[in-house]
Amino acid sequence: MKRPFFTRFYDSLGHDEHLQLIFHEFNYTKNRTLHPGETLSLQVEVDTSFKPDDYDIEWRASLQQKLLATGPRCSFILDDSHVHIQFNISAFVIANKVNTHIHGTYDGRLNIIYKVLSPE
Repeated sequence: MKRPFFTRFYDSLGHDEHLQLIFHEFNYTKNRTLHPGETLSLQVEVDTSFKPDDYDIEWRASLQQKLLATGPRCSFILDDSHVHIQFNISAFVIANKVNTHIHGTYDGRLNIIYKVLSPE
C-alpha cells in the first residue's frame, strides 16, 4: 500500500527543497545563526496523489518532543528553550485509515536542523 510522503519543504529563511524519499534531513547550522525572539516559519507539501484527509502532519521540537503544530505549516517565535547548536525540528506525515505505519507511528519524516544561540 502506498503511503503519503513529503515532496517539498521550505522555510522563512529561503530554503526550498524538493523531496523524493520517505526520510530527509537538512542541516542548516552553517547557513545562519538564529536567536530567541526571531520567528521561524516552515511548510511542507505532501504527494498530491493523496487527499489532505488521507493523512495528518505533526511538527515536533526533538529536544523536548514538544508538539509545535499540526498541518502543513508551522510558525513560532524562538525562545530560550530552543537554544542549541543543533536545534532539530521534525515533521511527520501519518497516514489515516491504516492500522500500521512504515516507521511504527509515522510514514514519512523530515528533520531540519538550525543553529539557535543566545544573543550574549
